[in-house]
Amino acid sequence: MSNLWDVCLLLVYICVHLCPSAVSFDFGLWTSDIGLTKTTQLLNYLTIFHGAYLRFHFPSGGFGVVPKIINKSIDFKYQKHIIKPMDINRDLGVIFKDKGCIKKTLLGGFFLMFPIVNLLAFGFVARLIHSHLEEEEKKLPSWDHWGALTLLGLEWGLIIAIYSVIPLLFLSLLPKSVFAFMVNPQFVLSGLNLGGHLLLVFSTLFGIIALFFLPMALILFSDSGSFIDAFHLEKVFKHIKHRLTPYMIAYILTIFLIAADFSLHILLNKIHFGIAPSYFLFTWLGFIILLISGSLFIESF
Repeated sequence: MSNLWDVCLLLVYICVHLCPSAVSFDFGLWTSDIGLTKTTQLLNYLTIFHGAYLRFHFPSGGFGVVPKIINKSIDFKYQKHIIKPMDINRDLGVIFKDKGCIKKTLLGGFFLMFPIVNLLAFGFVARLIHSHLEEEEKKLPSWDHWGALTLLGLEWGLIIAIYSVIPLLFLSLLPKSVFAFMVNPQFVLSGLNLGGHLLLVFSTLFGIIALFFLPMALILFSDSGSFIDAFHLEKVFKHIKHRLTPYMIAYILTIFLIAADFSLHILLNKIHFGIAPSYFLFTWLGFIILLISGSLFIESF
Protein backbone atom coordinates (compact mmCIF):
# COMPACT_ATOMS: atom_id res chain seq x y z
CA MET A 1 0.00 0.00 0.00
CA SER A 2 2.86 2.36 0.85
CA ASN A 3 4.50 1.70 -2.51
CA LEU A 4 1.22 2.45 -4.29
CA TRP A 5 0.99 5.78 -2.51
CA ASP A 6 4.59 6.54 -3.45
CA VAL A 7 3.80 5.91 -7.12
CA CYS A 8 0.62 8.07 -7.02
CA LEU A 9 2.39 10.94 -5.31
CA LEU A 10 5.32 10.74 -7.70
CA LEU A 11 2.93 10.98 -10.70
CA VAL A 12 1.22 14.06 -9.24
CA TYR A 13 4.62 15.54 -8.41
CA ILE A 14 5.81 15.08 -12.02
CA CYS A 15 2.58 16.64 -13.37
CA VAL A 16 2.94 19.71 -11.16
CA HIS A 17 6.64 20.31 -11.78
CA LEU A 18 7.12 19.19 -15.38
CA CYS A 19 3.74 20.21 -16.83
CA PRO A 20 3.02 23.66 -15.36
CA SER A 21 0.51 24.43 -18.12
CA ALA A 22 -1.62 21.50 -16.92
CA VAL A 23 -2.13 23.11 -13.50
CA SER A 24 -2.41 26.79 -14.39
CA PHE A 25 -6.20 26.91 -14.86
CA ASP A 26 -8.27 29.53 -13.05
CA PHE A 27 -10.60 27.61 -10.75
CA GLY A 28 -12.44 30.71 -9.49
CA LEU A 29 -11.34 30.52 -5.85
CA TRP A 30 -7.63 30.80 -6.59
CA THR A 31 -6.14 32.43 -9.67
CA SER A 32 -2.93 31.24 -11.30
CA ASP A 33 -1.04 34.51 -10.67
CA ILE A 34 -1.86 34.74 -6.97
CA GLY A 35 -2.42 31.49 -5.16
CA LEU A 36 -2.48 27.78 -5.03
CA THR A 37 -4.09 25.73 -7.80
CA LYS A 38 -6.43 22.86 -7.06
CA THR A 39 -3.79 20.37 -8.18
CA THR A 40 -1.15 21.75 -5.84
CA GLN A 41 -3.65 21.74 -2.97
CA LEU A 42 -4.44 18.10 -3.78
CA LEU A 43 -0.73 17.38 -3.60
CA ASN A 44 -0.63 18.84 -0.10
CA TYR A 45 -3.61 16.77 1.03
CA LEU A 46 -2.19 13.55 -0.49
CA THR A 47 1.12 14.11 1.25
CA ILE A 48 -0.53 14.75 4.62
CA PHE A 49 -2.72 11.66 4.25
CA HIS A 50 0.21 9.55 3.11
CA GLY A 51 2.27 10.69 6.09
CA ALA A 52 -0.55 9.84 8.48
CA TYR A 53 -0.89 6.38 6.89
CA LEU A 54 2.83 5.66 7.27
CA ARG A 55 2.89 6.85 10.89
CA PHE A 56 0.00 4.51 11.68
CA HIS A 57 1.46 1.45 9.96
CA PHE A 58 5.18 2.15 10.53
CA PRO A 59 5.48 3.84 13.96
CA SER A 60 9.23 3.24 13.92
CA GLY A 61 9.59 5.74 11.10
CA GLY A 62 9.83 3.74 7.87
CA PHE A 63 9.19 6.52 5.38
CA GLY A 64 9.80 6.29 1.66
CA VAL A 65 11.93 8.59 -0.48
CA VAL A 66 9.13 10.13 -2.54
CA PRO A 67 7.24 11.75 0.36
CA LYS A 68 10.49 13.33 1.54
CA ILE A 69 11.15 14.74 -1.93
CA ILE A 70 7.61 16.07 -2.25
CA ASN A 71 7.51 17.51 1.27
CA LYS A 72 10.79 19.28 0.61
CA SER A 73 9.37 20.69 -2.63
CA ILE A 74 6.23 21.87 -0.86
CA ASP A 75 8.25 23.46 1.95
CA PHE A 76 10.37 25.55 -0.38
CA LYS A 77 8.17 26.13 -3.40
CA TYR A 78 4.56 26.18 -2.18
CA GLN A 79 4.66 26.89 1.52
CA LYS A 80 3.75 30.54 1.17
CA HIS A 81 0.67 29.58 -0.84
CA ILE A 82 -0.65 26.85 1.48
CA ILE A 83 -4.01 27.96 2.81
CA LYS A 84 -3.99 28.10 6.59
CA PRO A 85 -7.18 27.72 8.64
CA MET A 86 -8.70 30.75 10.30
CA ASP A 87 -7.98 30.74 14.03
CA ILE A 88 -10.45 33.14 15.66
CA ASN A 89 -9.45 32.11 19.20
CA ARG A 90 -5.84 33.00 18.51
CA ASP A 91 -6.80 36.31 16.88
CA LEU A 92 -9.01 37.33 19.80
CA GLY A 93 -6.35 36.14 22.24
CA VAL A 94 -3.87 38.62 20.76
CA ILE A 95 -6.18 41.39 21.96
CA PHE A 96 -7.84 40.15 25.13
CA LYS A 97 -4.94 38.17 26.63
CA ASP A 98 -2.63 41.16 26.50
CA LYS A 99 -1.83 42.37 30.02
CA GLY A 100 -2.38 45.98 29.03
CA CYS A 101 -5.56 45.32 27.03
CA ILE A 102 -7.88 47.52 29.11
CA LYS A 103 -5.48 50.45 29.30
CA LYS A 104 -4.52 50.28 25.62
CA THR A 105 -8.09 49.99 24.35
CA LEU A 106 -9.41 52.71 26.67
CA LEU A 107 -6.75 55.08 25.34
CA GLY A 108 -7.61 54.10 21.78
CA GLY A 109 -11.30 54.70 22.43
CA PHE A 110 -10.50 58.13 23.86
CA PHE A 111 -8.46 59.12 20.80
CA LEU A 112 -11.21 57.83 18.52
CA MET A 113 -13.66 60.30 20.06
CA PHE A 114 -12.17 63.34 18.37
CA PRO A 115 -11.54 64.22 14.71
CA ILE A 116 -7.85 64.53 13.78
CA VAL A 117 -6.83 62.99 17.11
CA ASN A 118 -8.46 59.76 15.94
CA LEU A 119 -5.53 59.38 13.53
CA LEU A 120 -3.57 58.02 16.51
CA ALA A 121 -6.14 55.23 16.88
CA PHE A 122 -5.83 54.41 13.17
CA GLY A 123 -2.04 54.38 13.55
CA PHE A 124 -2.30 51.88 16.40
CA VAL A 125 -4.40 49.50 14.29
CA ALA A 126 -1.97 49.96 11.39
CA ARG A 127 0.89 49.01 13.70
CA LEU A 128 -0.98 45.84 14.68
CA ILE A 129 -1.40 44.94 10.99
CA HIS A 130 2.30 45.58 10.33
CA SER A 131 3.27 43.22 13.16
CA HIS A 132 1.11 40.47 11.62
CA LEU A 133 2.56 41.03 8.13
CA GLU A 134 6.12 40.92 9.40
CA GLU A 135 5.31 37.66 11.25
CA GLU A 136 6.54 39.04 14.52
CA GLU A 137 5.19 37.83 17.84
CA LYS A 138 1.47 38.55 17.63
CA LYS A 139 0.60 40.96 20.43
CA LEU A 140 -0.96 44.37 20.90
CA PRO A 141 1.43 47.19 20.04
CA SER A 142 2.45 49.83 22.54
CA TRP A 143 1.42 53.47 22.62
CA ASP A 144 4.85 54.92 21.87
CA HIS A 145 6.83 56.59 19.07
CA TRP A 146 4.02 59.10 18.67
CA GLY A 147 5.43 60.73 15.55
CA ALA A 148 5.55 57.46 13.61
CA LEU A 149 2.15 56.53 15.00
CA THR A 150 0.67 59.82 13.76
CA LEU A 151 2.19 59.35 10.31
CA LEU A 152 0.77 55.83 10.04
CA GLY A 153 -2.62 57.13 11.14
CA LEU A 154 -2.48 59.96 8.62
CA GLU A 155 -1.80 57.52 5.78
CA TRP A 156 -4.59 55.20 6.88
CA GLY A 157 -6.93 58.13 7.51
CA LEU A 158 -6.42 59.37 3.96
CA ILE A 159 -7.27 55.96 2.48
CA ILE A 160 -10.30 55.57 4.75
CA ALA A 161 -11.55 59.07 3.87
CA ILE A 162 -11.29 58.42 0.11
CA TYR A 163 -13.09 55.09 0.34
CA SER A 164 -15.74 56.66 2.58
CA VAL A 165 -16.28 59.81 0.52
CA ILE A 166 -19.70 58.77 -0.89
CA PRO A 167 -21.20 57.63 2.45
CA LEU A 168 -19.84 60.78 4.12
CA LEU A 169 -21.26 62.91 1.32
CA PHE A 170 -24.78 61.60 2.02
CA LEU A 171 -24.30 62.14 5.76
CA SER A 172 -23.10 65.70 5.15
CA LEU A 173 -26.48 66.50 3.55
CA LEU A 174 -28.26 65.92 6.87
CA PRO A 175 -29.40 68.98 8.84
CA LYS A 176 -26.76 68.29 11.52
CA SER A 177 -23.06 67.65 11.05
CA VAL A 178 -21.54 64.19 10.72
CA PHE A 179 -19.79 64.66 14.07
CA ALA A 180 -23.10 65.58 15.76
CA PHE A 181 -24.66 62.45 14.30
CA MET A 182 -21.87 60.29 15.71
CA VAL A 183 -22.02 61.92 19.15
CA ASN A 184 -25.82 61.90 19.56
CA PRO A 185 -27.50 59.91 16.76
CA GLN A 186 -30.86 59.73 18.54
CA PHE A 187 -31.14 63.52 18.61
CA VAL A 188 -30.37 63.76 14.88
CA LEU A 189 -32.66 60.86 13.94
CA SER A 190 -35.61 62.30 15.86
CA GLY A 191 -35.61 65.44 13.71
CA LEU A 192 -35.31 63.78 10.28
CA ASN A 193 -38.04 63.70 7.65
CA LEU A 194 -38.44 61.06 4.94
CA GLY A 195 -35.69 62.61 2.82
CA GLY A 196 -33.27 62.51 5.74
CA HIS A 197 -33.98 58.85 6.39
CA LEU A 198 -33.41 58.10 2.70
CA LEU A 199 -30.04 59.83 2.93
CA LEU A 200 -29.17 57.57 5.86
CA VAL A 201 -30.23 54.49 3.91
CA PHE A 202 -28.05 55.44 0.92
CA SER A 203 -25.14 56.31 3.19
CA THR A 204 -25.43 52.91 4.90
CA LEU A 205 -25.62 50.99 1.61
CA PHE A 206 -22.59 52.73 0.11
CA GLY A 207 -20.78 52.34 3.43
CA ILE A 208 -21.33 48.57 3.35
CA ILE A 209 -19.99 48.45 -0.22
CA ALA A 210 -16.93 50.53 0.70
CA LEU A 211 -16.30 48.35 3.74
CA PHE A 212 -16.03 45.30 1.49
CA PHE A 213 -12.93 46.68 -0.28
CA LEU A 214 -11.45 48.95 2.41
CA PRO A 215 -9.83 46.34 4.73
CA MET A 216 -7.92 44.62 1.93
CA ALA A 217 -6.92 48.01 0.51
CA LEU A 218 -5.43 48.96 3.88
CA ILE A 219 -3.65 45.61 4.18
CA LEU A 220 -2.18 45.93 0.68
CA PHE A 221 -0.98 49.44 1.50
CA SER A 222 0.55 48.22 4.77
CA ASP A 223 2.31 45.41 2.91
CA SER A 224 3.72 47.43 0.01
CA GLY A 225 3.65 51.03 1.25
CA SER A 226 2.12 52.08 -2.08
CA PHE A 227 -1.05 54.19 -2.27
CA ILE A 228 -1.52 52.88 -5.82
CA ASP A 229 -2.03 49.36 -4.44
CA ALA A 230 -4.68 50.64 -2.04
CA PHE A 231 -6.78 52.02 -4.90
CA HIS A 232 -6.07 49.33 -7.49
CA LEU A 233 -9.52 47.75 -7.21
CA GLU A 234 -8.73 44.84 -9.53
CA LYS A 235 -5.74 43.88 -7.39
CA VAL A 236 -7.74 44.38 -4.20
CA PHE A 237 -10.52 42.11 -5.47
CA LYS A 238 -8.05 39.43 -6.61
CA HIS A 239 -6.61 39.26 -3.11
CA ILE A 240 -10.10 39.10 -1.63
CA LYS A 241 -11.00 36.23 -3.97
CA HIS A 242 -7.76 34.44 -3.05
CA ARG A 243 -9.19 33.63 0.41
CA LEU A 244 -12.83 34.57 0.03
CA THR A 245 -14.26 32.47 2.87
CA PRO A 246 -12.19 33.89 5.76
CA TYR A 247 -12.54 37.36 4.27
CA MET A 248 -16.34 37.06 4.17
CA ILE A 249 -16.39 35.77 7.75
CA ALA A 250 -14.40 38.81 8.87
CA TYR A 251 -16.56 41.14 6.74
CA ILE A 252 -19.91 39.84 8.04
CA LEU A 253 -18.69 39.78 11.63
CA THR A 254 -17.41 43.34 11.32
CA ILE A 255 -20.76 44.60 9.98
CA PHE A 256 -22.58 42.79 12.79
CA LEU A 257 -20.30 44.26 15.49
CA ILE A 258 -20.53 47.79 14.08
CA ALA A 259 -24.32 47.54 13.88
CA ALA A 260 -24.52 46.23 17.46
CA ASP A 261 -22.24 49.01 18.74
CA PHE A 262 -24.22 51.73 16.98
CA SER A 263 -27.56 50.26 18.12
CA LEU A 264 -26.32 50.25 21.73
CA HIS A 265 -25.23 53.87 21.31
CA ILE A 266 -28.72 54.88 20.13
CA LEU A 267 -30.35 52.90 22.94
CA LEU A 268 -28.22 54.60 25.60
CA ASN A 269 -29.14 57.97 24.09
CA LYS A 270 -32.82 57.06 24.36
CA ILE A 271 -32.62 56.14 28.03
CA HIS A 272 -30.63 59.32 28.81
CA PHE A 273 -27.49 57.47 29.83
CA GLY A 274 -25.55 60.64 29.12
CA ILE A 275 -24.15 61.97 25.88
CA ALA A 276 -20.47 61.90 26.89
CA PRO A 277 -20.50 58.44 28.59
CA SER A 278 -22.53 56.95 25.74
CA TYR A 279 -20.22 58.42 23.10
CA PHE A 280 -17.10 57.23 24.92
CA LEU A 281 -18.53 53.70 25.27
CA PHE A 282 -19.38 53.81 21.56
CA THR A 283 -15.84 54.79 20.54
CA TRP A 284 -14.18 52.43 23.03
CA LEU A 285 -16.14 49.46 21.70
CA GLY A 286 -15.53 50.78 18.18
CA PHE A 287 -11.78 50.73 18.77
CA ILE A 288 -11.95 47.15 20.05
CA ILE A 289 -13.96 46.24 16.93
CA LEU A 290 -11.22 47.80 14.77
CA LEU A 291 -8.61 45.60 16.48
CA ILE A 292 -10.73 42.46 16.16
CA SER A 293 -11.55 43.16 12.51
CA GLY A 294 -7.93 43.93 11.68
CA SER A 295 -6.78 40.65 13.23
CA LEU A 296 -9.46 38.70 11.33
CA PHE A 297 -8.97 40.38 7.95
CA ILE A 298 -5.22 39.85 8.01
CA GLU A 299 -5.94 36.09 8.09
CA SER A 300 -7.25 36.38 4.52
CA PHE A 301 -4.08 37.95 3.13
